[in-house]
Amino acid sequence: MRKLQQINNNYADYYYLTEEGTIYNSKTNKYIKPCSNNLFKLKTIEGNYVKISLKNLYKLVFNKCYVIDNIEDLSGEHWKPIE
Repeated sequence: MRKLQQINNNYADYYYLTEEGTIYNSKTNKYIKPCSNNLFKLKTIEGNYVKISLKNLYKLVFNKCYVIDNIEDLSGEHWKPIE
């Protein structure tokens, strides 16, 4: 099972974000797909819909940069975070 983190931050309380970068709507029991330009259309607590990128949403919820790292490490290669 994927670990879900409630989005909050002025968005409706039924939106959740996974560490893998998928958005779940507990009201409809479905994962949300991005609309045009890879933006997600989410409802705010005021009832308005706003578009937000996954990168910005991930930073808002997890305070981390969202990246897809599908490059295999070379033998003996070590990675470290940089500021």
